[in-house]
Amino acid sequence: MAGTLHLRLLSGNRPAEAAWCVRAPDAPLQVVKGTLSEAAAASVGHRVVVLVPAADVLLTQVTLPTRQRQRLLKAVPYALEEQLAEEVESLHFALGRRDAAGRIAVAVVTRSRMDAWLERLWGAGLQPSVLIPDSLGVPVEPGQWSLLVEEETAILRCTPDEAHLLPLPLPAPLLAERLAAGEAPAHVNVYTATGAEPPEELVRFCSEHHLELKSIACNNPLEMLTPGLEHGPALNLLQGEYARTEKKEQASWRPWLPAAALFAAVALLQTGMLAADHHRLSREAGQLAEAIDDTYRRAFPEATRVVAAQIQMERQLTLLRSGGAQDRFTTLLADTAPVLHRTPGLELRGMRYGEGTLEIDLRLADLRALDTLKQELASTGLTIEIQGANARNGGVESRLIIRRGSA
Repeated sequence: MAGTLHLRLLSGNRPAEAAWCVRAPDAPLQVVKGTLSEAAAASVGHRVVVLVPAADVLLTQVTLPTRQRQRLLKAVPYALEEQLAEEVESLHFALGRRDAAGRIAVAVVTRSRMDAWLERLWGAGLQPSVLIPDSLGVPVEPGQWSLLVEEETAILRCTPDEAHLLPLPLPAPLLAERLAAGEAPAHVNVYTATGAEPPEELVRFCSEHHLELKSIACNNPLEMLTPGLEHGPALNLLQGEYARTEKKEQASWRPWLPAAALFAAVALLQTGMLAADHHRLSREAGQLAEAIDDTYRRAFPEATRVVAAQIQMERQLTLLRSGGAQDRFTTLLADTAPVLHRTPGLELRGMRYGEGTLEIDLRLADLRALDTLKQELASTGLTIEIQGANARNGGVESRLIIRRGSA
């Protein structure tokens, strides 16, 4: 009995690689978890639709005048270039539908991630017809929002062509931004495990904005994610060079496997050497930081608290040169640096300053860490704007716009 096997790749430290179910006429629906090889055995005779983790795919929209698909494919990467932290050449772009306002749904994912997914699926014997972010499986109807709550994240879907991956606890400012960006929903459907209560922050948000909240038990998210995909997915990542290929095309890369294994061994060796260098440099950096603190205390013995000695010394020198007039950049940086310094896992990518505004490009572990950083900076009296938050390679890359006082 031919049907469709829906398979969801599971992320994180889970014992199973994937969860899957088969939807076929007059057949009972059963969700199974296991290896991809086991899923391949169950897929015989069925069409395969694969749901990939939403954290690895950026969903956005773009408005372009042309309706020719080939021109769109060429123009979209450069229309979105300023929103992306990586070079467009390293990214894969897939187009969805055009809405009534003329906006085209676009999914962006790194080519390396696409290659890794397809290599795993093909290696297990699976030939997907559709590859789609799991967030686009969350059911949504006009005039409503839908929220799927899982272990550490939630998927919010407001319209058929957009979805947002949010950390838990839910950040109320982001919910407010979505509410301001579109028409207020009549009600909000929240899918949680049986016996679990909707997030308190969501209950409070709905109460404050007079939105009806409906809680729906959902022990197997895949049962809820798949029905809407039966009538055709909103967007398929298998486009362009990733359009569906048959098994015979896989043979072209198999001769390169020995060379790839050698390359991996060399890369592993280099990684070990880099780790050793990083450990040595980190130790030297700690010693240097202690020496800077000592120098600052000797130069300014009246100082009672040393947080970022180098920045504090620059502020003191500026005050001495200007007779008391503080430099706006130094002051802004001095207020920001201590918060950045104590944020675990923060990687600073770049920094720019102009006309009272400090722009910082950084990388953090996840969206929760980004929201926490924003709140801590805001608590010092700064105005913080998050300009883009892209999930990349197990982390989140973002740009913060920091100003003093109100925006």
